[in-house]
Amino acid sequence: MTNFKVRERCPACGTAKTIERVRLAYDDDPLRTYLKTFYGPQGGVEFEYLRDVMYILQECPECGLFYQRNIPNDALMWRLYEVWIDPQIAFNQRPERSRRVNQHYISELMLVDDYFNRSPSDIEILDFGMGWGDWAAMANGLGFICHGLELSQSRIDYATKRGVNVLNWNQARQKRFDFINTEQVFEHIADPLDTLSNLKKLLKPGGIIKISVPTATNIEKSLSAMDWGAGRNSPISLNPVAPLEHIQYFHRRTLQIMASRVGMREFTWPMLSYWRSSCGSLSPFHLVKGVFKPIVYRLRRKQNYILLVCDANDVTPHPQHPN
Repeated sequence: MTNFKVRERCPACGTAKTIERVRLAYDDDPLRTYLKTFYGPQGGVEFEYLRDVMYILQECPECGLFYQRNIPNDALMWRLYEVWIDPQIAFNQRPERSRRVNQHYISELMLVDDYFNRSPSDIEILDFGMGWGDWAAMANGLGFICHGLELSQSRIDYATKRGVNVLNWNQARQKRFDFINTEQVFEHIADPLDTLSNLKKLLKPGGIIKISVPTATNIEKSLSAMDWGAGRNSPISLNPVAPLEHIQYFHRRTLQIMASRVGMREFTWPMLSYWRSSCGSLSPFHLVKGVFKPIVYRLRRKQNYILLVCDANDVTPHPQHPN
């Protein structure tokens, strides 16, 4: 398995205990057909990199994480995202950003603006794993100081052309941020607990990290059906545990345990911030929705969306401005 590395412990909580849920060979059906169908339209799959490797999906009995034991090493990960998923094809296949998506971005950023209660130009944001830079460009357009961090050079080049200031890890470590956005990123990261710990070190006192990952409500139903042909919008889709890419699948409890392990805690926007950011529309429907949204949110937390904060005295001092 020269192109893979093995995770001997749960990458979210570190326990060695495990429950094996799925074991399949990458170069045999049903995975072979799944991979050809999935990556064919995006660029293609080179099965010589997958020979004699098993897709092993494990469940952690301590924190509830589902994670793949064998994951691509850095070289294969680069090949996956830059060759098997051809950047130009991926760019051309991007869905049109709808008004609903734009409204979601704006609503989210207005919550940030209201909570910190400062001019957006005084609020510094990091969009971690920014992709093509849509969210970061929106934040900058609304007056925030938003930087991006991304591994894919093609996506870095495109976001830079849109005016996003892209940092590498070393540059990011020299700054401190009020808000760190991670949207559909943590399911792709080999060491999510270590990554969260490092992101925490980039926060200003009272800063917030947002984690949004695929929802975990249908995992048992999907594993029971085990239909690799089910589309990603199907209620039995296996896309949330997609081989090679979605290398872990979080329950909310998992994210809470991860936060505790790095000295953070779950945070909820104040209800007044929800109301002030949601009720600006003249539409009666959106006005009513804005009034009840914070109440519904508190009663029924989304499994796949969480805000984390650390105490003001539990942050890493800026390297150039120690406390």
